[in-house]
Amino acid sequence: MSFGIALPAHDNEPAPPRLLGALLGPLSVLACQKKMWSPQLLAGALWRVATNIRRHRRILRVLRLPEYACLAQGEARFPFKYLTRGYLSWNLTVAERAACFERHYLRLHEMLSSAFLLSILKRDETVLVLEDGENRYEITIGLPRDHDKEGELSLNLVANGQIIYILSFTIVPGSTVHSAAEDVFLISRLQGVKGFLKQVQSATRALYDVAPAALLVAALQGLGDAMNIGEIACIRAQDQHSYSAEHDRPFRANYDDFFVELGARKNEAEVYLTRIPLPEKSMLQVKQGHKLRT
Repeated sequence: MSFGIALPAHDNEPAPPRLLGALLGPLSVLACQKKMWSPQLLAGALWRVATNIRRHRRILRVLRLPEYACLAQGEARFPFKYLTRGYLSWNLTVAERAACFERHYLRLHEMLSSAFLLSILKRDETVLVLEDGENRYEITIGLPRDHDKEGELSLNLVANGQIIYILSFTIVPGSTVHSAAEDVFLISRLQGVKGFLKQVQSATRALYDVAPAALLVAALQGLGDAMNIGEIACIRAQDQHSYSAEHDRPFRANYDDFFVELGARKNEAEVYLTRIPLPEKSMLQVKQGHKLRT
């Protein structure tokens, strides 16, 4: 996609009428998807694109890379989803969301081979297999199958062919989460799949009492080693896209409490930040019920 006209001098200046016309083409496709995009949402998206046109043009430039052609063409709303409030975190501005979206796809293209990148964009790829009698557990990586505003890649724990636990993450600029690192993994979803509690419990027993969340974080550390990314940031429960005050306690247990137990510390950006590998804990710091497992 090419606009072929002069851009406004500043990101927060309204785009000229001809530029708005150029944007109406892809946005008109979204208008047909009534379940996902109401007229109010479309109007808001159009305004946010127009007032962040420099950022949006950079994103489109990245998405024109051959490996991403299927994403941009197959899903009309894909290039615009960073405009949605709550994308990745309720605590990010439009500019920060755009920077995260752009950095993620740019860095994937730079770090991964074309063949592997194309593969994980089309399907989930298995990175680890664990067998326990008749049960087969896998860790897979791929695009989120649902809740795609909660992260750009997912590590999944799969039990006998069924995803039972998900960790969604995005490669973001370190500055977005107040880190001095160039790139950071931002975890924005860490939840079991509804209706599979028994499978999660069975998997935990089979995996030597290691909780699925901890297993997937360990897998993310392995990715960090392979991709030369040395820090992990994790959002607060209240910043998670699906957070509701009604279920505050379970959300805090899955996010804030879990990340603190991992040794992450909340910083001024209101995210939990930790290095890779995770810091070792003294046995004195391990909860009484967890000492044997540790």
